Amino acid sequence: VRSSCGAINDARLQCLEALKLAIKLQTLSQCAELLVMKAELELMHGEREESKSDLNIVRNLLESCTDFSAQVQRTDVKIKPRKGCPVQRARS
Repeated sequence: VRSSCGAINDARLQCLEALKLAIKLQTLSQCAELLVMKAELELMHGEREESKSDLNIVRNLLESCTDFSAQVQRTDVKIKPRKGCPVQRARS
């Protein structure tokens, strides 16, 4: 029977391996998810500072992914309703 600390350690190591793969594949959402899981495991193991560090990395990662300042802003398009009868289509 494994101790809970050993199981948590194994799970944390598997998270790290998955995180390395996600980084290589450049899948940022998976990186964030794995870092959150790793932070939870570190909290279970009593490592508060490492957990806090991982969550700060997640925050920075998500902030860098959602930088809207670089996106081109669209101009507002106004749709003007037609007055009178609706347009009739030509019959062929």
